[in-house]
Amino acid sequence: MRVEIIRHLMRLNILFLVFINTLNPVKAFKVLSKLTRLRREAHRTHRITKLAFVDRRWFSAPNLPGWPSRAFNQFVKQQIIKYRDGNEYPFVMQTVFFGVTRACKLKCKHCSENIHGYQKEDSDLKTLTDIYDRLNDSGIPHIQFTGGEPIERYDDIVNLIRRYNGMDTWILTSGFELTEERASNLKEAGLTGVNISLDHWDTGKHNSFRGNCDSFRWVEKAVMSCLAQGLVVSLSLCATKEFTTRENLEKYIELCLSY
Repeated sequence: MRVEIIRHLMRLNILFLVFINTLNPVKAFKVLSKLTRLRREAHRTHRITKLAFVDRRWFSAPNLPGWPSRAFNQFVKQQIIKYRDGNEYPFVMQTVFFGVTRACKLKCKHCSENIHGYQKEDSDLKTLTDIYDRLNDSGIPHIQFTGGEPIERYDDIVNLIRRYNGMDTWILTSGFELTEERASNLKEAGLTGVNISLDHWDTGKHNSFRGNCDSFRWVEKAVMSCLAQGLVVSLSLCATKEFTTRENLEKYIELCLSY
């Protein structure tokens, strides 16, 4: 019942944003219809099917800002203006994957960066800061730090996040060295959540896929550390053909729910 109430409040928020950004009932109806159709095409449903409540906000997906927030309103507003003005509206990215490093201690079987091996950084902090500030100035409501392994540049990411707290910020990570102290500092800086890669319920098979015998342990430590600090935690799975059986999926879900 509580979740259903939240769904209705989110819809009312969107409806309010539609009307104040169109000021025309006909345009408002057309924009709302387009937004509804867009959601159905992307998610095969017109309803929000799942919600997570973390730190006084509700999250429906790792790539969408939490509600209520300035970032959520900005995300919706950009979509409204885009469909209101059509081709007259300049293209604005809603979510940015910001690769801050190629360095990584894993050798994942599916990773395109794996061919480069462990490298020193391509960009210094000033270059990353200039890019981040431009993204911020453009009004992007959602950014995800990735790599390589972004925690390799932990100090730099903390500095970047502290520059601006109006957008939702996430880290896509293997869990490498994501201790509770680091999770606490990232939370204090303004980090929203982490998307941690967990590719099998079986320790050995996950480690084999990731090319590091410590990988599964990193994942579990990172999950518990981030949950303890009130960060949103999402677990991502790169499912191989071998993995995709009912038994594996059920055991994977069981493991995720145990954290």
